Amino acid sequence: MRLKAFRFRIYPSETQADGIRKACGCRRFIYNWGLEQKQKAYQQGETNPTSIDLANKLPALKKTNPWLKTDANSQSLQTTLRDLDIAFTRFFKKLGGYPRFKAKGKSKDSFQVPQHFKVNPKDKSLTLPKLGNVRTIFDRIPEGKPKSVTVSISRSGKFFVSVLCEQDIEDPKPKPVDPKTTIGIDVGIKSFAVCSDGRTFDNPKNLRKAMSKLRLLSRQHSKKQKRGKNRERARLRLARQHEKVANQRSDFLHKVSHQIANESQVGTICVEDLNAKGMLKNHCLAGAISDCSWGEFFRQLEYKCRWRGIRLVRIGRFEPSSKACPCGFRNDKLTLADRSWDCPKCGQSHDRDLLAANNIRRFGLAKEMAAGTAVKSLGSCRVVEPKRRTKKPTRL
Repeated sequence: MRLKAFRFRIYPSETQADGIRKACGCRRFIYNWGLEQKQKAYQQGETNPTSIDLANKLPALKKTNPWLKTDANSQSLQTTLRDLDIAFTRFFKKLGGYPRFKAKGKSKDSFQVPQHFKVNPKDKSLTLPKLGNVRTIFDRIPEGKPKSVTVSISRSGKFFVSVLCEQDIEDPKPKPVDPKTTIGIDVGIKSFAVCSDGRTFDNPKNLRKAMSKLRLLSRQHSKKQKRGKNRERARLRLARQHEKVANQRSDFLHKVSHQIANESQVGTICVEDLNAKGMLKNHCLAGAISDCSWGEFFRQLEYKCRWRGIRLVRIGRFEPSSKACPCGFRNDKLTLADRSWDCPKCGQSHDRDLLAANNIRRFGLAKEMAAGTAVKSLGSCRVVEPKRRTKKPTRL
């Protein structure tokens, strides 16, 4: 079974938009209330209340706050408490930070509807409890059985819905490791990704290109009077520009990951296990590294490889991918400014990124090949580009 989400934009009426905002406010209230209950129980030395324990207290909470019953779906409030439990579980597993209280206007507004909804692509509508039929733009038909719906509001004021579907599809088994169908990928700042087969994907640098406009809009927003209409208009202009940059980055990452994972002649992909969080401590490169969004790229590449039966291999983050020559020499004096270097032992000239991609492929094969199986020598790291086929002119 495979779970796949489909995101669509919705266009609610003014009444429905107010209902969505109220439901998001109820979710924010319940989340903060549940977090407060957990903190009080910890301070008093009591057992940590689970989402079920907190859900049993909801009827009494609704009596003191009757708007919780009229403005929000009861199941949406229960899923909020489950999300709070998941946040604490991630914190204890050191996968995220400590859960924080949600403030209005500073956190993403959303709520989940697990039941009593209908997806109507033919009628271009989505039926939600207490909201009715909401106009929805379906750019594609959701495939599978709908399990839940998540309604969200972006910072620019747009409304979206994410339909989670369960598909009766089993992921294919990973292909056996074969050096002929294995490639290595080296990610960077100057070139976003360099493959060992010679393909290079240039970094679009969307944030850097839009930085001048973002500075101007941010300056205009900061000079407006607080709690004024002009400040809200300036905030929307700034949010739309940030959303445009995020959409450009997401579109680029999806295209690159799809192009790499959809190659029919690729059976194994080797990548580095980068410590992006630690690399962001370098304030000179933090902005450029954040603009690349390597973590999101590897996440997309992972599930797309899983869908297509491609084996994804991660090598150690301390492997000398850019410093090691195939002859065995290691250049420890290599700096970030050196884009190419010559091996003093064998005299071979290396391109830094292409050498790293080939070494990542070599280290990945050494890790994945069965014991006793020899890894074929990569030989020269230079890649000979294939001849381009020219189209024959058509006869008139």
